[in-house]
Amino acid sequence: RRRFNSYARQPAIGQERSPTASRQTLSLPPDTTTQLADINLRLTPFSGAVNFQLVYELDKKLATNRREVYTDINPYTGRQIQVGEGHYVKIDELHYVEDYEKGQFIKIIQNLEDKPVSTVDAKVQLRVRPRAFRPMRQINPPAQLRRPMTSANPLLSNEAKLPKEIQTQMSQRWNRWLKSFSFSVRHSLTEEQEGADQLAFYLLQQRQQAQTVYGRHNQRYQATFSPSPQFSVDLNYVRNDSLNRRVNNRERNHRGQNWNLRATINPSPRFSVGWRSERRQDLEQFTQFGLRASESRQLSNLDQFEQSNELDLRYELNQNFRVNWIGMQEFTRDTDSTTKDPPAQTQTLALENQITYSLVGKGKFNFSYRLAYGKSSGGTPFIRYNFYQGLSHKASISTDYRLEKFTDLHLRFNYRLLSTELQKPEHRAEMEVRAEL
Repeated sequence: RRRFNSYARQPAIGQERSPTASRQTLSLPPDTTTQLADINLRLTPFSGAVNFQLVYELDKKLATNRREVYTDINPYTGRQIQVGEGHYVKIDELHYVEDYEKGQFIKIIQNLEDKPVSTVDAKVQLRVRPRAFRPMRQINPPAQLRRPMTSANPLLSNEAKLPKEIQTQMSQRWNRWLKSFSFSVRHSLTEEQEGADQLAFYLLQQRQQAQTVYGRHNQRYQATFSPSPQFSVDLNYVRNDSLNRRVNNRERNHRGQNWNLRATINPSPRFSVGWRSERRQDLEQFTQFGLRASESRQLSNLDQFEQSNELDLRYELNQNFRVNWIGMQEFTRDTDSTTKDPPAQTQTLALENQITYSLVGKGKFNFSYRLAYGKSSGGTPFIRYNFYQGLSHKASISTDYRLEKFTDLHLRFNYRLLSTELQKPEHRAEMEVRAEL
């Protein structure tokens, strides 16, 4: 599907119509938002067992350069924001992490200028699920063709049936194992360029170059093996590449990849065992622009690595009561080549218990307690700003209840306790009442 800028029935100012309706000459201002092409293709053959989707959008629009400022001063009252009242936690001047429990900073966005750019958005997705395949029913042949042919020698007829039975059994086994697998592949990218080479840009040949204002490429691969409801294995791989030159007159170049492996065993309807292993690596660079290219300077060159393993045991006593025991092991390492600090490494071992009691149609009650031990070496840990040296205790209680009286009242209560070797116990409680009229 291809659409041009002929949204109005009558010719607009600066637009001339030729005698042929399929050809148009557009004379538009350079800052006009347009849409040059929009292609959407979807195929679902084999009864939906294969799902293929292609999306391609070509556009010309305005890209906004903005300034982001993080502050701990409320702009309306002028007072300092306390811990838990903000949305972000400060790591350093370049990195802020979103955290509504410990946040002490808020973000203020200011739009500076708009510039016309060429934009392309593309997505390709393929999903294969053999389990969904349903073969067409074969038409029953006439009765005279269905009559078996008798053989003069019964031994030969039995020997002829034996290979067919073996082939049928092998075919059934092969189909059963094939239906246990499923996988999906997804690629999505966005590219915004100023003064781009049009042909190479349309063909996606020049991405994240010197003309790029913003570029992103996301790749996702997922494979699942589940021969029965009692056992399943999931493997996920995600890769992200991005380049952003729209914020604070800086360039942020990010490369990241993440491996995630999950396995679940259900020996009985009430008991299940889960295992998860995750491996993540990120490369991030910040560069400050100058008046000339030679005046640009590198602000940060951060290499982050994180690996975690988790074992989850879950037991359901009944429909309302569930208990979880979770054991975790985490390892992190981060290095910034622009500083003289040595590489920082952390290692944490934790054991967490969770209890959940559900009131069907009314609410639920959750209790969790986590005991962890952490140690670090080298510089200051960067990846995990909430890393705690030595023993740490963390407990939380949350309840939700709906009271149906004259109106629907939702009662919510949250409590959290955090105690470490280096800081005093911290208690935090929140209560909320919401009425729906």
